[in-house]
Amino acid sequence: MEPLQEPLFQNLFNHLAEPHVVVKADSPRFTVVACNKQYKAVSNTLNKDIIGMGIKEISDLKNANYEGDSIIEKALNKAIETRQVVKLAAVRYDIPSADGLQMQQSWWQTEYIPVLGQNGKAEYLLCTIHNITEQVTSKKNRERAEQQEKALRKEQLLNEELAETIKKLEESQQNLAKLNNELEDRVASRTKALSDSEARFRNMIEQSPVAMLVNKGDDLIFEIVNQPMLKLIGKGDAIKGKPLYEAIPELKGQPVVDKLYHTYQTGEEWTGYEQLVLMDREGKSYQGYYNVTYKPLIENGQITGVLEVAVDVTEQVQARQKILESETMFRAIFEQSPLAFCVLKGRDLVTELANDNILKLWGKTRQEVIGKPQTVARPEVQGLPWLKLINQVYTTGVTHKNPEFKILMQQDGKPEEGYFNAVYQPLKDAEGQTSAILVILEDVTDKVKAQQQVDQAQQQFRQAVDSANMGTWSINPASYQLTFCNRSKEIFGFSLKEDVSNRWAMNAVDPAYRQMVRKAIAAGIEKHEACDLEYPIINHISHERKWVRVTGKMFFDENNRPALFSGLLMDITTRKLDDIRKNDFIAIVSHELKTPLTTLKAYAQMLTVKSKKAEDVFTVVALEKVNSQVKKMTGLINSFLNVSRLEAGKIHLDKVNFSLDELVKERINEFALTIKSHIISLSPCGPLTVFADYEKIGQVINNLLTNAIKYSPAGKRIEVSCQSEEGMARISVKDEGMGIKAHDISKLFERFYRVEGRHTQNISGFGIGLYLCAEIIQRHNGKIGVESEIGKGSNFWFTLPLS
Repeated sequence: MEPLQEPLFQNLFNHLAEPHVVVKADSPRFTVVACNKQYKAVSNTLNKDIIGMGIKEISDLKNANYEGDSIIEKALNKAIETRQVVKLAAVRYDIPSADGLQMQQSWWQTEYIPVLGQNGKAEYLLCTIHNITEQVTSKKNRERAEQQEKALRKEQLLNEELAETIKKLEESQQNLAKLNNELEDRVASRTKALSDSEARFRNMIEQSPVAMLVNKGDDLIFEIVNQPMLKLIGKGDAIKGKPLYEAIPELKGQPVVDKLYHTYQTGEEWTGYEQLVLMDREGKSYQGYYNVTYKPLIENGQITGVLEVAVDVTEQVQARQKILESETMFRAIFEQSPLAFCVLKGRDLVTELANDNILKLWGKTRQEVIGKPQTVARPEVQGLPWLKLINQVYTTGVTHKNPEFKILMQQDGKPEEGYFNAVYQPLKDAEGQTSAILVILEDVTDKVKAQQQVDQAQQQFRQAVDSANMGTWSINPASYQLTFCNRSKEIFGFSLKEDVSNRWAMNAVDPAYRQMVRKAIAAGIEKHEACDLEYPIINHISHERKWVRVTGKMFFDENNRPALFSGLLMDITTRKLDDIRKNDFIAIVSHELKTPLTTLKAYAQMLTVKSKKAEDVFTVVALEKVNSQVKKMTGLINSFLNVSRLEAGKIHLDKVNFSLDELVKERINEFALTIKSHIISLSPCGPLTVFADYEKIGQVINNLLTNAIKYSPAGKRIEVSCQSEEGMARISVKDEGMGIKAHDISKLFERFYRVEGRHTQNISGFGIGLYLCAEIIQRHNGKIGVESEIGKGSNFWFTLPLS
């Protein structure tokens, strides 16, 4: 709020005895920024909003006297330039009389005080006006009395002279000719004086700053029309000498013209305020409001015409209409607002206004509270804290806000706990004293209770985290500031009293894993991807090597903007060491088993050759089955070894550029040679070149095809497709098998996870094939997934970046 519009300034400003107005030093407009009630009263603008108007737009000061406009503008500019107070002598400015029926002459003495800004230049001008009408009027009355006395004396002398002349006529007929000549001279003088008087009358009208005209004769011909009147009616000099309806035909039938004819016919003077007149201006219909006065012109006892005076009050009327509209709108807002409103007047807090919302809150009708103190209408509030707050606002005159305070509200006749944001706003009278309090209540019960539930949930979450011995962490996406809870600090070995920086936390991560952690954080903040990482750290205090699991996701605010990248941190050292030992054991056992299996395979192949030579059919068939089982066992051992290498970070990717579509065709053709139970088809596929490990991607394709065959009945179709999508190659293998339950899909690519069910009991496997596929694809910066429906089949897919 501008300082000049502050309630305190307005109250002080309105208590100044003399009329004042404050204008900007924006010559030549001089925009009004503040005025007191005394100024609005004397300038006849009580019903007009003059804030923002130029000083010349408020009242026609340029017509106060012949040079008034120039004098006032020069005085204002002089005050700005000299930064000194400038005073003006008497300036004539007419205002409506007390009864409002006519204009009365008024004279004013003005004073302009510059208000300097911080740069030493005038930013505003405080204008003070002093009414000196009485002094000027008294002086003019004295002058008028003296003139009347001189006229009486002159008339007396004339009478004496006339008597002397008559006497001389009676005494001597000889003097008759001389007297007749003198009389003719006097008639000529009187005729000249009358002519001069008519010229002065015409001149007065034409030079008047007020819109005036004279209509003559039964047709009300425009005889005299001054420039302000021509401007007001939007016409030119061409109307002079024309009858009323010929010059302005659109006036016919309007009430204001009927009054004009009435004055001409009866001789009754008439004044009308805010008369509606419809006229054409520049070819467009215009609606205006005018204060109009009609005075009959009488010559030799006969009405010869009408003198008309008009003042344009359109802006005032429209401003008042807007105020009425604003008041209506305020009352509608007051009544229909979703907020609860009331106005409490006086120290007794008498309810003056109350909308339906607050009445519902109180459980009262309007008749029960309006005009009554709060403690009488609502005795249950006696002694409540908010009454003391309102009394404090009444005493200090300072607005008070009471956020989220709890009250008992009436709902269907029953008390119910509610929470509200309250504002107690003092309403001040013309003297700046607090006369009433505006109470505004916003129902935030749902918000507060929701927050209470959130707080309760957060407390339960913290209890669960503490019970699980887990820690929490968060990163501000805007500043990248890291926050650790105490448990997270303990795991990393940081002091509980210190804030943990990103650099400290990253230095604790094993160097081999730092790049992985950085990429996961960047992907979470920039792409809003969730993370689930396992990596070793070095404890800051004990220098002990620990393994941690970190999960996290981006959380958003109510405007769906990233608010916090946050999650959980767990010490998985014990479990990880167990896994490492287990993987080591698997690796050792697998290596130890490979040697006897290789020997067994060699012996089986050698015996197969001999049996074929001996044509021992039974032994050949038996040895082929031995070879098949050895092959399965070898594949299983290789899978275990690959798992061990993956988790030890020792698996090697031999990446080359190759055609993925050709690899898919090659593997399908290999399966077609040995698999006769299913129909494998490949959709048309364009060239797809990728930079990847040829053998390991082939291993992934083999695994997906093998699973499709294993988990779908014989005779069913397996559809393979490959395509390019947004810079990625996408391979999918779709079967018509048993399908996978929704709760199994999220765990399907975990190590050693197998779908258990009636249909899978007789299907061999250890749950490491899909785990290996997922690890291989992820190490190629690709993605792997599945869509499945029970009884209809599954669609496994993976993507790889195109070269």
